[in-house]
Amino acid sequence: MLSTLTGAALTQGVTFIYRQLENLIRGKKDARTLVDAEADAILVGSLRLAAVDPQAYEQRQREIDLLYGILTSYLETAYVREDDAHLQYLLGSVRDVLEDVYKQRITFIGEGRPPSGVSIDQEAEEVRSAVTGLEVQRMASNVPVDVKQKFGMVRENAPVVGAKINEIL
Repeated sequence: MLSTLTGAALTQGVTFIYRQLENLIRGKKDARTLVDAEADAILVGSLRLAAVDPQAYEQRQREIDLLYGILTSYLETAYVREDDAHLQYLLGSVRDVLEDVYKQRITFIGEGRPPSGVSIDQEAEEVRSAVTGLEVQRMASNVPVDVKQKFGMVRENAPVVGAKINEIL
């Protein structure tokens, strides 16, 4: 639910969320579409270029298509109002999908959540081979990264690494 967006920020937030969903549907599956000047005015933290997680996209494709259809119809027939709980819930649902497929948190100004940035959640009952949450060559020191790993049994010779960063700038 995105109840913290009001006034011009609400309109910008709706436009941002809708554009990201539309780009995802139309096959523009890189995060260059996530990073734009408008986002800086309404987001806390920063989004980075990242590709779509193909597995998450495949698992949520029906939901993505459904949310796109609902949001498109809604925006064609209704005005954007701050007190519209249905719209806030719908935008929150779309954001959940975007965060899952881009593996980045999207936090708007005024929300009580961690800032926008890389967010990785890994969970498995059993780990039989190497697992790494995040592996990058170079990364800026101001990029928010959140890696959560929850595993039941980790087999011998199955190393688990949260983040492997060769150079922090």
